[in-house]
Amino acid sequence: MTFHTRVVQEKVPVAAGLTSTQRQEFLKFPEVDDFVLGRYYQLTRTDLRLLDSLDDATEKLGVGVLLTVMRHIGRNAMTMNVPDMVLAEVAHQLGCDMNLFQTYQKNWKRAGKDHTARVKTHLGYMSFQIHHRQELLQFMHDRAHHTDMWFPLMVDLVEELRKRRILMPKIGVLESLIQEALNFARHFAFQILTMGLRDPYLKKLDDLLLPDPRYRKGKGTTLGWLRDLPVKASGENVLKCLEKVKKLRELLLPWQPREFLAKNRMEKLTREGRTLDTYQLSDFEPMRRHAMICVILMDAEETLTDRILDDHRKIMLGSFSVCEKEHLSKILSHKTTITESLNLTYTIGKILIAAKETGENPLPEIEGLISWEDLVRVMEASKNVTDQKMLDSMHLLKGQYRKFRKYARKMLSSFEFQASSTAEDLLDALQMLAKMGKKRKLPKVVPVSFVTGLGTLQNRSHDMKRPYQ
Repeated sequence: MTFHTRVVQEKVPVAAGLTSTQRQEFLKFPEVDDFVLGRYYQLTRTDLRLLDSLDDATEKLGVGVLLTVMRHIGRNAMTMNVPDMVLAEVAHQLGCDMNLFQTYQKNWKRAGKDHTARVKTHLGYMSFQIHHRQELLQFMHDRAHHTDMWFPLMVDLVEELRKRRILMPKIGVLESLIQEALNFARHFAFQILTMGLRDPYLKKLDDLLLPDPRYRKGKGTTLGWLRDLPVKASGENVLKCLEKVKKLRELLLPWQPREFLAKNRMEKLTREGRTLDTYQLSDFEPMRRHAMICVILMDAEETLTDRILDDHRKIMLGSFSVCEKEHLSKILSHKTTITESLNLTYTIGKILIAAKETGENPLPEIEGLISWEDLVRVMEASKNVTDQKMLDSMHLLKGQYRKFRKYARKMLSSFEFQASSTAEDLLDALQMLAKMGKKRKLPKVVPVSFVTGLGTLQNRSHDMKRPYQ
């Protein structure tokens, strides 16, 4: 397979940009209420001195609106539909008719540039220039590392323009700036993931995209095999997953460099990787291809680990269910004995209570109820029913041991388990089993406090057989 290398850096895809509805949110005039009018649309003495230098009421109203709108939202009022509420408030302070603003708009070309320049100087605003683009790109790079979502990025950018007192340019200019920042963030992520990888390692990654004769009769790739998950939970499938985890660990994936990337950025790349096929990866430029293969492999290792533990849980629950059903079946098989014993206990109990009240000897009445031979028989049968094994289904797990012995030792040795202080006994048991390997005997003392219904084992743990693992 030939991997295509481009001389020009490939433009990686980013989100589609703002929707028309989202774009309109930034173009429309924001909601205005009494609080906003009181905070942004009250002319100060300095404002009035600037307006007094103008010739007539029309220009005063026009510049007054330019000034207050720019102070409020950092934009040129001539590019927007200014609400009547704003016009009325400014006109009231100047003692003129708000309709004069329409006249000012018609004559805007005559003195508009001069008035805008004077207002910008008055408020300390600047028009958007090329050097501002570079400065804002630096600001947006940090945010683009964390998200690919255009709307929050545009909110941050517009707010930053306002803080820096830069008039908002056309929305397309800001969109192109965001797109460049997103492209930079993605390229930076690819650099981080591949910065320590040498050519021999990169060749190993590329080889994963080649046909693998062991997988789907050579029609699949090694990468496809590593990503393929079994359909159902079984010991055989757990072993297959463990084999894939071993293969992935041998690749020494760049887990540490990944920590330098924002969580949201890594999650975005992971979601993207799950949608990519092998043939798509083959067409990427080298850096992006190698980075995305690493992302896919790290995601595969995490997914396989979760799958192994989840399949083991399902196998365990299935075994418990089988034991409980078998246990219930055994109890039901002694239904007659249990019923006979309970009825006899109830009847003899009534006789004994009555005898205590009357002072009579209860033995003749008991002998008339049941012979001593039958009484002994019922008591012996009841003893068998109340045996520890009859009251607990855990001992039946030894019949399910074959399900676990296929993979249990390999699974325990493949992972490093951790536990809270309340589960240290369970952790000790897992570590003990992992160290035992193929040894046939358990140690004299084993931790079993986490197993319910086996309290007596605390005093005889040395008698436990291996299948109880």
